[in-house]
Amino acid sequence: MATVDRQITFVDEKSQEKSEPCACRYDIFCHCGEDLNVHEWAWDNEAASPATLLSKQNREVRFHPGYSSGTAAIRGDSPFSRGNVYYWEIKMLTCLYGTDVMVGVGTKAAELHNSAYQFCSLLGSDKESWGFSYTGRLQHNGKSEWYGPPFGKGSVIGIYLDMWRGTLEFFLNRRPLGIAFRSLRNTILYPMVCSTAAQSAMRVTMSVSHPVSLKLLSLQALRSDREALNQLLAVPGLRRYLSNYWWLLVGRGDEDVELLPGGGRNGDGVEPSTRLLCAMCDSIL
Repeated sequence: MATVDRQITFVDEKSQEKSEPCACRYDIFCHCGEDLNVHEWAWDNEAASPATLLSKQNREVRFHPGYSSGTAAIRGDSPFSRGNVYYWEIKMLTCLYGTDVMVGVGTKAAELHNSAYQFCSLLGSDKESWGFSYTGRLQHNGKSEWYGPPFGKGSVIGIYLDMWRGTLEFFLNRRPLGIAFRSLRNTILYPMVCSTAAQSAMRVTMSVSHPVSLKLLSLQALRSDREALNQLLAVPGLRRYLSNYWWLLVGRGDEDVELLPGGGRNGDGVEPSTRLLCAMCDSIL
C-alpha cells in the first residue's frame, strides 16, 4: 500500500448526502436498511475507551457524548474463528466530521486507550488493526491509500471477512467495494470502530457467520459467473435460497438489486430523492 501524508480531513455536506441510502430526516431514529434482524455479537463494554456510551443491547455506540478531546474506540465481544466467513453491517446514525471515523477489525492487542487525548486515524495506525475511514481511505500499519467513496450519516457499511481465504472487503450501502486487505488467515480478529467526532453514533444492524463448506465455496464462485447465477435466479425456490447469501453473490452492477434484502428497497445505494421513509420518520412527518 502506498504511503501518503496524514492530515485532518473534513467531508462536506454534499458528499455526506450522496452516501445516504434513504430520505429519512431523524438520523438516530431511522431504521432503513435494518431489515435483517440477526445478531451474533455486540460491542464489549470492557474493551472500550472511556468516551463511549453503549445502548440497544450493546449494539449501538455513541462516541464522546459531551465533547471530544481525542480518539475513542471499541472492540466486539467475540473473536472471529479461522475457517469461517463473517458479514456484519454498521449504520452511521449521525453526521461524520473531523479527523476520522473508522470501521474495521483488529487483534486483541490493538490500541484502544492511548489516543484519548490525540486526534488520529486509530484503526490501521499499527500492525494490529485494519481500518476503513469515512473519507474513503484504507489504513494498515500506518500506511493509507484511497479505496472507495466517502460515507456519512445514514450510510450502511458492510464488512465481509473471509477467514478461510484471509481477505477483508467493505460494502457501502450493500454494494461491494472490492478486496481491501489480504493475508489475514492466521490472525485472531475482532470487529472494531473508532471516532474523533463529538456525539457521533453508529449501530450494528446485523451480524452473521457461516463455516466454510463446499456449498459456501460454490456460492462464492457464482459471484464471478453471472450467466450461471442468472440461470439459478430464474428458479423461484433457488432465488429465495440465494437471497439469504446475497453478500456472497452481489456484484457492482445494477442487475444485482433483486438479490438485496427487500428487493433493493432499503440500503441499496439508490439516490435519497427516490427512497421511501422508514415507519418512524413517516409517522413523524
